[in-house]
Amino acid sequence: MRNRLLLFFPLLFSLLFSQTGSISGTVKGLGHTGSTDGDPLISASVYLKGTMIGAITDTSGYYNISRVPVGKYTLSADYFGFKSQSKEIYISVGDMKDGGVASGLQKLLGLSDESNETSAQVIKGNQLSGVNFLLTEDVFAGDEVVVTGIASERSMEISEVAVTRLDPRHLNETTSYSDFGTMLSAKVSGLDIR
Repeated sequence: MRNRLLLFFPLLFSLLFSQTGSISGTVKGLGHTGSTDGDPLISASVYLKGTMIGAITDTSGYYNISRVPVGKYTLSADYFGFKSQSKEIYISVGDMKDGGVASGLQKLLGLSDESNETSAQVIKGNQLSGVNFLLTEDVFAGDEVVVTGIASERSMEISEVAVTRLDPRHLNETTSYSDFGTMLSAKVSGLDIR
């Protein structure tokens, strides 16, 4: 009997802790288009802070993050020119709508159940769908980009780059070359034609 229990508990713990969940939803943006529902944001980043788990939205603004380990996370959505938004989520061992079977198993084994935290802001479950974001346009993001460059006028005599002038009369010499590039590379030092 004891040998069976020793085999059963590692199997039970591996099944319990190998559970993963998924998160899906949409990312839309309220901007200058005037849409009250928001327009889908293509290629917005949706990720779990502090992890390497995330996804990019498709052309409909839809994202799906799968294989999320059980635990409490901060889910964030970012898009250039929009304010980022975050939501607290809790991926549980079983679906919260399953009648609490997984939660009862956690209590039986004496494991802490973070899903009992009372917070209206925490989204709980194993298969979280409809976790949608509505990002607002960032007022500090400008419509223009100004690029400034500094250039100075330099004479060809003091240039740091070697400059060679070719006289067209020298190009008509009788020396035979297979092509124009070969002829130029013979006349101009430092020329490399590929």
